[in-house]
Amino acid sequence: MRNKIRYYDSVLRKNKCMDFHTPAERMIQDFNTHSDNKFLYETTAFMTAPVLVSYVIWVLDSARKKGIRRLYFLARDGYIMYQIALTLCRAYHLNIDCRYFYCSRYALRMPLFLIDREEALDKVCINGYCVTAEIVLDRVGLDKWEKEQVFSELGIESKKQILSKAGLAELRQRLEHSDTFLKLALKRSNESYSMIYSYFLQEGFFDSIHFAIVDSGWSGSMQRSIRRILEYAGKEDILQGFYFGMYEMGKPEDGQYYCYYFSSSKHYFRSINFNNNLFECLCSANHGMTIGYEKNNEGRIVPILNLFHFNQNTELQLKVLQNFAVRFVENNSVLSENNISMVHFLLKSFMGYPCRAEADFYGGISFCDDSTEKYMVPLADRLSMEDIRQQLISTKVIRKFKIKKAAKTYKESFWIQGTLARYKYPCTKLLNVNFKLSIFIYSFLKYLKIGKI
Repeated sequence: MRNKIRYYDSVLRKNKCMDFHTPAERMIQDFNTHSDNKFLYETTAFMTAPVLVSYVIWVLDSARKKGIRRLYFLARDGYIMYQIALTLCRAYHLNIDCRYFYCSRYALRMPLFLIDREEALDKVCINGYCVTAEIVLDRVGLDKWEKEQVFSELGIESKKQILSKAGLAELRQRLEHSDTFLKLALKRSNESYSMIYSYFLQEGFFDSIHFAIVDSGWSGSMQRSIRRILEYAGKEDILQGFYFGMYEMGKPEDGQYYCYYFSSSKHYFRSINFNNNLFECLCSANHGMTIGYEKNNEGRIVPILNLFHFNQNTELQLKVLQNFAVRFVENNSVLSENNISMVHFLLKSFMGYPCRAEADFYGGISFCDDSTEKYMVPLADRLSMEDIRQQLISTKVIRKFKIKKAAKTYKESFWIQGTLARYKYPCTKLLNVNFKLSIFIYSFLKYLKIGKI
């Protein structure tokens, strides 16, 4: 692990645009060996903090140049970005109103049946790690009794069975013709829209001000959901969003998407050694997921948050990130957004070539790719050799050309490089090359598909 910290330190030293090295060194000098996790402390100071601070610098500088006066940092990935932005705005006297906006894919999609039934059905039946019929109904917000009504009407008994893409498509078709389901979904949608509209209004989304949203990124679904709610409420201004990276750009009608690290049209191959699931773990907030909104005793609309289990490591990471931002402004008199090369080398090493200690610690973090958070698995989970064999390029090619498509039966890792570094597999280096090549081919074909080559 010391070799990795030394490498991160050398990357920070080589960055001439701004001084990230001195703040990291001073953070280590303040370290209390008796109370904190030294590994997490050092990794956050030398890798996570420089990456996130660089991103926020770019966001603030881009917003200033575009005349954007207000930024909404979306929960939960935006929590620490928001805290960093407040520190930078105060220190450098930036006239940008930074706000934290409580939301989630789950909460923002709740009103969709009221706005667009076809798209709502597509969203609730979207594929994932282990989607079941019960999880599909959970995405709509139905309670236990309501779910039983739908299962009874459709004759579904295996409600906890994991569904394939074909199974989800069949379920979507059945739900589309289920009077019980559509009635309950529309009821939930109406209830949620009333509250979410009031929250949007309270937080200033209908103010006459040039604003943008800030998030981690990946597909643009959050911006689309916000745009659809605003449009349904009568606000049709062009929405703008700042993102760390985007695997695919949102639709033109959803507004402008500005990307920092990579997008489908710029530096897309940086995504080969990038892991969005791991990035989200670097942005952990100290509160649960937003599952709805309600009016409190003072008449304000407040978020309803899912149960959050206190995590000492999350608290430490947030503390180090906030303290690093303070040290950073003490050692830099002016801001420069030209830190992308530093960020690239840090992330490539951390995400694409993790050491065993990094893979064990970060790979052990519980993660869920579903909007409901109904299941949690380790980010770099253990795979059997059969699971790995099913994901080799040769196996994928053979499966691609089979006439009859079999249902997916193998398990995948949310961070495959972490899994390979965490557990002992035969020919690990060869497997790593295989997965890197697989990701490269996938990225290349996707890049060709969108007409950028």
